[in-house]
Amino acid sequence: MITVTECQFLDNGERRIYTLTDSSTVVECPRFPGRTRFRFYDSRNRAIYDRSSCTAMKKGVEQFKKMRGIRS
Repeated sequence: MITVTECQFLDNGERRIYTLTDSSTVVECPRFPGRTRFRFYDSRNRAIYDRSSCTAMKKGVEQFKKMRGIRS
């Protein structure tokens, strides 16, 4: 299971950068709609487009947000 190890809030909450246990990164822009809200990168900062990987990463981020009480 992928979990969040670090969360950074940038630009007064306009961007959130989550670092995961496998050294991958998720960038969230809360003001953007649905599909464009999240961008996924691997440990070498290359974009990830594989749906199953993106879903697992998003699930880890959503679990972290629920645990910490972060609202979008």
